[in-house]
Amino acid sequence: MDIEILRMNGIEAFAKVRSKYSQIKIIMITVFDDNENIFRAIQAGADGYLLKEAGVSSLNQAILDIIEGGAAITLSVAMKALKLLRNSPNFEEHTKEFYLTAQKFRFLSKLPKGSITIKSERI
Repeated sequence: MDIEILRMNGIEAFAKVRSKYSQIKIIMITVFDDNENIFRAIQAGADGYLLKEAGVSSLNQAILDIIEGGAAITLSVAMKALKLLRNSPNFEEHTKEFYLTAQKFRFLSKLPKGSITIKSERI
């Protein structure tokens, strides 16, 4: 699904589809790589977030990864998502821990090896 579609924002449309059909997997495929859209899509539960510049083989691999229970994300978007998590204004400065939902954990655990270390202590 793209972010800009006819009658409504793609993220809003995706949220409506997901609320009725929770088993459906949705990959955001868009030209938008801004922090707000990335954050909103991940928060809404996107199973993947690819930029339209990704090739056919990347899209094919993303679909396979998601079918197998993983997540798919363009590398540049992954870096922005990590920066958002590190610098989120929603987290209090004194908070030493935060917990991810199982879906968000799966999404982040599919990032390229070596780009992030994830500890699965309390999920």
